[in-house]
Amino acid sequence: MEKLILVYLIITFSENTSESAIFFLITEKVSCVYQGKTFVIEAQNNSAHAPYIQSATLNGKVLDKWYIRHSDIAAGAHLKLIMDENPNKNWGRTEN
Repeated sequence: MEKLILVYLIITFSENTSESAIFFLITEKVSCVYQGKTFVIEAQNNSAHAPYIQSATLNGKVLDKWYIRHSDIAAGAHLKLIMDENPNKNWGRTEN
């Protein structure tokens, strides 16, 4: 049986907006190419019962923010999300 993830993602390709919020996507792994660079999103522990992000890394480094920068997407990046059935109310609270 194929596993699906429920991940929230908005990719904003605007020079006026430098941040992109994690919004909504249903898949196990997705790649997109933007200006010749590949941006990959994947999740671990994904299931219909685990829609909440517990933690995330961007290019192997801890991501504590609820958004990523447009420059990260444009440069090509690997966003890895750890999913769970319960929300992590501390994840995504960092502003910087």
